[in-house]
Amino acid sequence: MNNAFMRCEKARQRRHLMIDFKAAAAPAASRGVPANWRARDIRLEDLVYELTPANVAELEALLATLEDKGINYLDTAAGDLPLPGLDSELRSLYAQVRDGAGFVMLRGIPVRHHTKEEIRALAWALACRFGRPVSQNAKGAMIADVMDTLKGGGSPRGYHSNAELRLHTDPASDLIGLCCIEDAKEGGDSTLSNALAVHDEMKARRPDLVDVLYEGFPYNRFGEGLAGEAVGRPREVADAPRRVAVDVQALAALAAR
Repeated sequence: MNNAFMRCEKARQRRHLMIDFKAAAAPAASRGVPANWRARDIRLEDLVYELTPANVAELEALLATLEDKGINYLDTAAGDLPLPGLDSELRSLYAQVRDGAGFVMLRGIPVRHHTKEEIRALAWALACRFGRPVSQNAKGAMIADVMDTLKGGGSPRGYHSNAELRLHTDPASDLIGLCCIEDAKEGGDSTLSNALAVHDEMKARRPDLVDVLYEGFPYNRFGEGLAGEAVGRPREVADAPRRVAVDVQALAALAAR
């Protein structure tokens, strides 16, 4: 594939946890994958980190500490959740997210023998290494369940249904983390697009459309706004090398102009 998007390895899961967060500062050096990548540039094995038995033991010990001390993980930050053996690798992975490919995959998070709340604590501890978690919706939920809760009844929010989620961005956050906790019977493929590559291609072909993107777009609140508020404010987007100035959801509308 020589275009600006790629299909990730088949994840097979439909149920997982989602965390949005603001990016941390001062990353270490990335692993050499260009930020402006095309699918042909990516080898997934270079972007996967398999947790070691020592890493897993460290996560298990952290869970035990939280339980023994009665600590609510939502009241913690990275400094309250020591992972000394894993931190250096997580810093390297964050550098790849921030200044390299823009995504990484962690394998081996111990989800099989824990409750959902314990898995949430693990996801939170890892997410705090990448930034500051922010709320998922107007209700202030810090972690969202991604699963079909309406059984085909339709949903204003895509992550509450089993429908395909088209390429999109999340306007409230710099990064998003997904923690997979249960396999689906079928489906579950994940597709990633490099918005920076899309932006640069648009700039080369149709710079007038890029200018429109910078103006920002109103967005649908899907029933989660204030009373009577159906549309949120337009989002102005700054032009910065590593902060992608493009909203993938707007591309189809722009192409029709």
